[in-house]
Formats: sequence, C-alpha cells, structure tokens
Amino acid sequence: MHLNHTIPHSTLANAKKVLFITPLTPSTFVYWHRYFMLFKQRYPQLELHVWLEKKQANKDLTTWINACPFITNVVAPQHTLVARHIAHQKAHEQNYSIIVNTDPSAALSNALRAKKINPTAELFCVGKTLRWYNIIQKKLFKHHKPQQHTITSNHTEEAINAIIQTLFADTLPGADQQHPHPIPQAWMSYAQLRFLKWEITQKQRGALGRVIFVDIFADTTCQSWPLHKLHATIAAIKQKDHWDDVTFIVYAPQHKHRAVQRFFTKHSLKKIILFSAHHNFFQLPALISLCDAIITVENVALHFAHMYNIPTIALLTAQAQPIIDHSTHPQFMLHAHKNKTSAINTTDVLNAFYSLLDLLNASCKSA
Repeated sequence: MHLNHTIPHSTLANAKKVLFITPLTPSTFVYWHRYFMLFKQRYPQLELHVWLEKKQANKDLTTWINACPFITNVVAPQHTLVARHIAHQKAHEQNYSIIVNTDPSAALSNALRAKKINPTAELFCVGKTLRWYNIIQKKLFKHHKPQQHTITSNHTEEAINAIIQTLFADTLPGADQQHPHPIPQAWMSYAQLRFLKWEITQKQRGALGRVIFVDIFADTTCQSWPLHKLHATIAAIKQKDHWDDVTFIVYAPQHKHRAVQRFFTKHSLKKIILFSAHHNFFQLPALISLCDAIITVENVALHFAHMYNIPTIALLTAQAQPIIDHSTHPQFMLHAHKNKTSAINTTDVLNAFYSLLDLLNASCKSA
C-alpha cells in the first residue's frame, strides 16, 4: 500500500471504483455533496462508494446519501465486531484500486482499515508529519514520508475546501469556487407546493420576517435547545399584534418527529408547522431557501443559512468554534455561559430576533 496526498488525474481516469472514508455529518455533507457531484461529472466512469462511521451517521444523513444519484454504494455503520468484519469482507470483494481518507485526525486507523480492505490499493489521505516516536505509523507508511498538512481554519467550509485542494488540486477544476449549492428545480417546486399546502401566501412570503425556519436539534444534547424554551419564545413573539401572523416552520429529525408532534399537540400555537426531510437531501435546503430568517443551533441548518445568505440567529455553546464566517452573513450569535445551549434564555433570543428584524428593515430602506 502506498500513501500519497495529491491524486493524479491519470490514476482517477483509469480507475473504476473509489472508496471515500469520510467523517460525514449532516453539516459536512452540505459541502461534500457538491464535491461528490463535481467528482462524478469529471470522472463519469468511476463508482463512488462511501464508508460511514456510526458516531457520525444518523437516519437523515443515511437517507440523503442513499438518495444521492452520484454515490453508488454506502457502507452502513457497524455496531458490532461481527458486523464490522462482514463489512470489511464485502468491501474487500469490491477490489477498490483507490481509497481516500479525508480525516486528518484518523489517518492511522483509517489506513489500517484500508489495508484490511485492499492491501494493494493506493491510499490517498490528509495527514500530519510523523515524529520519531510514531513507530506504528512509520512501520505502516515505511514506503512513504507524508508531507505535513495542517487545517488551520475553524470554519467547516474552509476546512473542507482545504482538504479538497490538498487531495484534488489538479483533478477538480472549479472546486475552489464559492457559490450556493444548486437545488434541482423539482425540489424547489416541492418546497413551493409545501408552502401552498400550508397556506403560506406569496404576500406573506414577500413581507419581512413572516416565515421563520427553526431547528433546535443538534447531534448532541448539550448543543440542542429545549422545546419548552422554543415554545415560550414563539408564544412571546405571537403576543405582539404585529407578529401574530408569523409562520414558524419547526424542523424535527426523523427520530424526534413524534415527540415534537406530541409536544405541540399538547401546547398548541397558531401557525406552527412541523417538517422533516425524510426522503432527500434537497428537501431541507429547498425549504430553507424560501424562508425569511432562521433560528438554529449548531447543525446543518446553520450551514444552509450561510450558503443561501439567510438572516440567522445561531444558538451556540460557550466553547463552540465559529463554524461559518459570519462577517459577510447577517447573523446574531448567542453563546451560552455554560457549555450547554440550553443555558441560553428566551429573553436573549427574543432580543436577537427583534434586533435582526431591525437590521433587515434598515437594509431594505437603504437598498
């Protein structure tokens, strides 16, 4: 097995299958989706296979990847040693000539996995310089001295762009160009039809701050915001006559949908709509792109808001890194005093909501 960094064009042009071992989450898939699309357009003969880890994967992510037309096969997360052994055997049968690891923090473990899958495959990865005490790594990579590659950016998008440029600098022209994720017209029509079904009229959509998308569920409990605080915030907004007709679209992941539905059935409010992206990756961005503003925790909705430049109130933990560059994006970032988003109170969210609307009003008047 040979360890490399930049993948030559000739290697990809002659290959039939490539396996990506990537620490995908719903948030990072927002950006990787575009690169997989560019990759397939550039090398249509290639079958793209993705290996998912159980600590990152959830139902929404698995559904989105399986519905992706340019990803041929998904290796599902394995929760037992037996399942992992079977997955390695099936992957070995695929006879991958190229295996790509995009996780700098797991270069060794993923290289060992790649060696089990196919010892003769070429492994391309983002790694760090090996030190004198890295005995195991040196033994594994004895035919190659990895170059140092350090991702210095805290922004998810910039970090992924840096990885892509390291691996595919010569093979994916245009990968470094920044532009919104293209949403197929079929899914934009789907979102518009949902708005019609929910009786959100064109007049409401044209009014400032009348359709608010809300996502309070993150991958971990400490990053999520409590339902009762969301309910109190919406109730306080709707008590004002001017905001009584605002529609709140509350996103609930598949595994949370029933619990959220029971909560709002018990604590009903006018114009609260529950939504889940059960079928396709594009359901979520298509719907978000039609909204006036977003209230969200640190998750996939925050990245979509950044991508489509939608005004945002971000509810973050005290130690949260700036996952997007908000210098050019209308956004209020609320950090909890503790390392739990639940510590953010409703008053702070209300103040941020009204400040955001004032900012948008001022922008409209100056335009």
